[in-house]
Amino acid sequence: MERSSGPKAGLRHTISSDLLQAAVEATRTAIIITDCAVKDDPIIYANQAFTDLTGYSAKEVLGKNCRFLQGNETDPEDIEKISQAVKARKPLQITVKNYKKDGTPFWNDLIMSPVKDKKGNITHLVGLQLDVTDRINYQEELEKSRRDLASSNKELEQFTFAASHDLQEPLRMVVSYLQLISKRYQGKLDEDADTFINFAVEGAQRMQVLVNDLLLLSRVRTKAKPFRPVDMQEVLDDVLFALQLSIADNKVTLTHDELPSVPADRTQMTQLLQNLISNAIKYKAPGRDPKIHVGVSNDKGNYTFYVKDNGIGIEPEYHERIFGVFQRLHTREEYPGNGVGLAICNKIVERHGGRLYIESVPGEGSVFYFSLPKKRKDTKSGK
Repeated sequence: MERSSGPKAGLRHTISSDLLQAAVEATRTAIIITDCAVKDDPIIYANQAFTDLTGYSAKEVLGKNCRFLQGNETDPEDIEKISQAVKARKPLQITVKNYKKDGTPFWNDLIMSPVKDKKGNITHLVGLQLDVTDRINYQEELEKSRRDLASSNKELEQFTFAASHDLQEPLRMVVSYLQLISKRYQGKLDEDADTFINFAVEGAQRMQVLVNDLLLLSRVRTKAKPFRPVDMQEVLDDVLFALQLSIADNKVTLTHDELPSVPADRTQMTQLLQNLISNAIKYKAPGRDPKIHVGVSNDKGNYTFYVKDNGIGIEPEYHERIFGVFQRLHTREEYPGNGVGLAICNKIVERHGGRLYIESVPGEGSVFYFSLPKKRKDTKSGK
């Protein structure tokens, strides 16, 4: 044993060939060595882990080229990469599909390293093979599940859009005729008839609102527009103009920061801010004039926008639930609506690569936050 000195000192051992071979045989990583001095780079060594992995004994593979493990289904590009690395005597790391002696396919991480003599000439190639079949199978299953889920979501969106769109016209007709019946026969029939007519009109109108909400929900993706630079200050100005009567009627004090531009779908940004500000007005605290602030913070890679109010607030246990479809915390008599507005907001923010969440204190108010990336790799598609 020799010991070197100095700041870069290290410990070096002289290892016997028997000890080195014993270590190689004991490892659980499959190892083969090829001779670069002989044509076609024949295998001159394979350890026990290689036999355990492939089913081939050392005697069966000696003298063969390592390509014998590659079947017809192995990616031609992978085969070419290996061939080029062998010819060039260069290191290589690749995940490749091979076949065992019984024909069973398996995936392995192949690490190939050249061995040089004292003169710097490459004499051998050492190949390490690690079985990663379970990992690859899991990744393939995960990818298949992702594709199936994406396909299912797309079909569901298309169905929701089609159903909502096709229901609009018959519902319009039902509501119109029920209103006509109510106007023509109100007070001319008995009291029960008047009550039944009112229930029917109210139910049909509620269904009409519900169908419209579902149509809006489905359009977050089916009618989405490409991302373009959007001035959020202009979006807020448009929203405040649209809500000016509601703001005046409810004596709302609304303040805001100077908002930046972001790559986004302008129509959806308008819908998002309008829904959040409308909710802040709708859920005002009894006996207290609404105060709303629209702000933004400049975070690394994102802008985090928020809508803060002094309304009734929301209990912590409902902070996740409120973003689901048809999730209502109050009766329609207390607050109108179908529980779709925040679900639409959530889908819009998710489509833009952000996150919508809430902080709230019951009786004091709520703050709805949503993050938007400052930049996008592809601002055209917005998919």
